[in-house]
Amino acid sequence: MENSHDVIKHLLISHQIKKVTLIVHKVGSNWSQRFTNKSMRENMLAAYTDARVEIQSHSISSLEYLSLELSDFKERFTLKSNEVVSLSSRVKIRRTYLHIPMMNFHTENGFGEKEICKAIAYIYPNNKGVLLNSGRHQHYYCLDKLLSQSEWEKFLGNFLIPFNLVHPGYIGYQLYRGFSTLRITSQKEFKPQVPKVIKMFNFD
Repeated sequence: MENSHDVIKHLLISHQIKKVTLIVHKVGSNWSQRFTNKSMRENMLAAYTDARVEIQSHSISSLEYLSLELSDFKERFTLKSNEVVSLSSRVKIRRTYLHIPMMNFHTENGFGEKEICKAIAYIYPNNKGVLLNSGRHQHYYCLDKLLSQSEWEKFLGNFLIPFNLVHPGYIGYQLYRGFSTLRITSQKEFKPQVPKVIKMFNFD
């Protein structure tokens, strides 16, 4: 597994997932990048506007996803120059929906990969997983299990407890929408790197 696309293909096969939802959305500077210090407080409500940004949902079969290459995404989803494709954590297994455990780490105050790995090892000590570098942040997928809605909410809370690992706004967005998202594709100006695997947990 080299990148986000490879990781998702592995998940679909290993868990016999029937359908996935892909999210097409615009990218740009976020609220915390646009406003800092006093201006952040004065423009606090703009964060709610970011949470309500329009997204396009595409439910596709796992068989179709497995047939796609990264180079196919632009044409398949008619991507504009400022859009990317992300994966929704909510997937269909037989007749029910579960969540892929995934997290976007946005570390602060000197926290980094070492602390991220320590948290993952503590929360999921015996599970296979992968950490990816997205360019600005790190993405994590647990590969061994899928979560119910209540388990998914607890999963989010576990990583929010040491508040220097994740941005609380990210957790808020996920709870507001009812699913998590992590980016698959790249975008030249704001997201130039396809998330690539930098560490694998509990692989023999």
